[in-house]
Amino acid sequence: MNTMNRTVTLASICALLFAVSCQNPQDALPSGHGASPPAAIINGAVESSWEGVGALTLHYPSAYAGPFCTGTLIDEHWVLTAAHCLTPHASGGVTFEPTAATTKFYVGPDARPVNNYKEPSGRFYQAGAFFTHYAYTGDNGNYNDIGLIYLSEPATDVETYPYNTATISYLGSESALYVGYGVFASDGSGGGTGSGVKRSATIPIDSVEMSRYYTQAAASAVCFGDSGGPGLYEYNGQWRVIGVNSVTLNASCAEGSAQTRVSAYGPWISGTMDGKAPDCRDDASFCLCDDACRSDGTCDNGVCQTLSCREINDCMGPCAPEDTTCVNDCFLRGTDDGQDQFRSLQSCAIDKCGSIADPDAQNTCIIDNCSDEVAACFPLDPCDILGGECDPGEACWYASLSSTGCFPSNEKRQGEECDPALDTSLDCDDGLACVTTGADGSICLEFCFSNDDCEADWECYSPIFTDID
Repeated sequence: MNTMNRTVTLASICALLFAVSCQNPQDALPSGHGASPPAAIINGAVESSWEGVGALTLHYPSAYAGPFCTGTLIDEHWVLTAAHCLTPHASGGVTFEPTAATTKFYVGPDARPVNNYKEPSGRFYQAGAFFTHYAYTGDNGNYNDIGLIYLSEPATDVETYPYNTATISYLGSESALYVGYGVFASDGSGGGTGSGVKRSATIPIDSVEMSRYYTQAAASAVCFGDSGGPGLYEYNGQWRVIGVNSVTLNASCAEGSAQTRVSAYGPWISGTMDGKAPDCRDDASFCLCDDACRSDGTCDNGVCQTLSCREINDCMGPCAPEDTTCVNDCFLRGTDDGQDQFRSLQSCAIDKCGSIADPDAQNTCIIDNCSDEVAACFPLDPCDILGGECDPGEACWYASLSSTGCFPSNEKRQGEECDPALDTSLDCDDGLACVTTGADGSICLEFCFSNDDCEADWECYSPIFTDID
């Protein structure tokens, strides 16, 4: 097909897909001891219960990157997890910085991406704000490693678990139940196999300190990526969260792990939930836009969803490649149709052109291979291919196999030599096509559908778009 590449400025794929086309997401996710990517309960049993124990999952505009930590629903709006899951983390020279905009709480048995980075079955709840304990620094062995996520949409009809406020000093010879997502078997260096599936295991408690307790690594063990998940213990028939997974004691997880003792942080948890639930009347940044702030302090972010696919892309243009908050805010402000069209375009772009580093070559590849998706995201007013409907300096051309639009033109006249390979503009005037004629090279000739469209002594000869009637 003799077509011109549309001139479309697409937001950088790397800016949109930090975790997909530009790096391995496992290289940047937080780990329990600060050195390795996440894993999960070693030798744990596949788990379909404990619904309120879910995965913290990473979402980008055109891709679902999977789980990076575990959390426990202790109230329909609140998830208890580890502070190190909610703070910047460097691993392998890459910095991973989770944000509320890119995080959702997943409820379901298998949090792994499906079908080229798409969401699995299950329920997702958008994070609204992160809260980490004021004394957590990430130093000194991750002490005070506890945090809360406020969900901007309540997880109704999902089982919640109370957090423990009683002493557990007498539990030194007993066991706790652990539930989490990640690898089934460690490779001894911070990796493994089977990550993303919910598993559970009962593990002995070894010793108890004022703000921590420790578990043994026996037949099963807590490992990286169970970070933030619960240690559960049954008091008088009621299961309570007694611990939050924090630190593994070696890279193979074979020497046990440390859990933040929840009862030591009861006042902080209750104070945060009672007094720090985000209120857009106090913090305008809690909502996507100012108009979303309701009179009760909650957000109606639906009123912010006004951007078309093109406008989402234009909004992302100024965002720095590493500024995922900026990118996601633009996407979340898109209409449902705009978001769907943007996802479709980016999914095609990743699949067909994600390995191309040069931006110009990548753009050309996207337009050549995703013409229908480009046309949907960047619609043009249709025009008559025979000419007469475009402004001066433009010519009508096919935007896809089924649509036309006006594009910049060099306005060469009938019979003039032309270049059919131009990417940034058409060479011929409105109503003309640059046709390669053999010995005469390429010249501008009229479009036609029948002889009636041609000048006197000319006839309609041959199709130049073989895929278009």
